[in-house]
Amino acid sequence: KTKKDLLWAQKGYEIAWEQFSLPFKLKAIRERRTKHLLKISENKRNVIVNANRFKLFFDKKKGSFSATNSEGGILIKEGPKLNLWRAPIDNDNVKDHDFGKKLLSKWLNLGLDKLVFSMEDLQISDDDSIIAVEQKIFSGNKRTCSKHKIIYSIRPEGFIDIENIISIDTGIKDLPRLGVIMILPHGFEKISWFGRGPYENYPDRKTGYPISRYSSTVENMFVPYINPQENGNRCDVRWLRIENELNDSIEITSKDFFGFSIQHFTAQDLSDADHTNDLTRRGQTYLNIDIKYRGLGTNSCGPDTLPEYIFGGGEYNLSFRVKI
Repeated sequence: KTKKDLLWAQKGYEIAWEQFSLPFKLKAIRERRTKHLLKISENKRNVIVNANRFKLFFDKKKGSFSATNSEGGILIKEGPKLNLWRAPIDNDNVKDHDFGKKLLSKWLNLGLDKLVFSMEDLQISDDDSIIAVEQKIFSGNKRTCSKHKIIYSIRPEGFIDIENIISIDTGIKDLPRLGVIMILPHGFEKISWFGRGPYENYPDRKTGYPISRYSSTVENMFVPYINPQENGNRCDVRWLRIENELNDSIEITSKDFFGFSIQHFTAQDLSDADHTNDLTRRGQTYLNIDIKYRGLGTNSCGPDTLPEYIFGGGEYNLSFRVKI
């Protein structure tokens, strides 16, 4: 930082910074256990898990779940659901004669924007604390098939450990992203996280964004590019908290770093709009949690991203805890 006032900066202006990983680990905090038990019931549509503080409703046809608090207030409308699509950015496609060679045309031909989900199995453990869901996911052209197994380990204290075991067709060599999407109800607007920030960052554009604790709103996470496109991503996140004005909250934590983006528009909303004024804000909130995300590159006017920021099909594991 500057030590005195200068013609071009005031005293204390930050010129450069660096962060270092310290060579030690924190001890794990012992978790408190409650004596409350989980109660399981079923109807034609749902498997219902009733705990002391919350209820979970597992959709038998979709495999996703919704959550309410003890008073019946909705905390999670739907999630998690496999997501491989991002709203195309300028570097994915330039609308010219080279369209057929661009990433966007390849992803659209694969049908990554129109995944078709098929529920295969839903099992409940003997002690009612684990629910396992298996799905097959077909791309829009139905030429590629992926598998998604979700293991929900439910704790009456308000924890849901979610393990996503994802198998993507190895014939796909280049994917936009790999993660899950969750839908939150109206009102969950305040957000805080520990990871890179404060502005949007991506795997190949993150070294200038320090790891720290940040806070914002869903509204302010949106970046209004003239041509609407994917935006607002944050990398190397340790935990994420979203809350409403009633102090209801959802907290996402993971042993591994993850990326996230959150906004009031779907990827399809952004894809369909030509300008920001074409967008209509939705009441609910869309939360993306990603384990992999393709680099942005400079392909609209220069080279594509480096090979280390490109990934394709294979076996992946995305595990995180939801605290409600």
